[in-house]
Amino acid sequence: MLLAGLNPWIMLTNRANSKPSGRIWMRVHRTVGYAFIAIFIVTVYFMFLRLKGEPDELEPRILLHMSLALTLAPLLFVKILVARYQPPGSRGLLPAIGITIFALSFTVVAVNVVPLVLRNATDDRVPTITSVAFVLVVLAAVAMLLTKRRDDEISVPKKT
Repeated sequence: MLLAGLNPWIMLTNRANSKPSGRIWMRVHRTVGYAFIAIFIVTVYFMFLRLKGEPDELEPRILLHMSLALTLAPLLFVKILVARYQPPGSRGLLPAIGITIFALSFTVVAVNVVPLVLRNATDDRVPTITSVAFVLVVLAAVAMLLTKRRDDEISVPKKT
């Protein structure tokens, strides 16, 4: 999940377009992408081995999980093809494919993690301090996003 999130962050923050460190960020992006693909392929292989000899139909959550993972595979292949063989000026499709890969990766993981966490949760009340801390972190994040000025807003000269 972290690998799937790191690459859109690198590209959407224009780290790869900066002059001094652009080549390094592109190498990081490429390395993280290929590491993600390798981990994905190995994980899919072992997940399919777990299904070997299953006599019954699979439950809907597992089918959804598998369908999302199998949808992710051709997207990864297409992204590599577009990045490798399209001219640099016609690569407008890459950010959309990258964000879609991240969204599908997040959903593939969440489909199984959320039920696991909820199944292992106790019926006890959540401590008040935990709820207060969660609300404060969310409010702080929203406040930071609202008060942060964008670079293009700062550099625009005022008309006189």
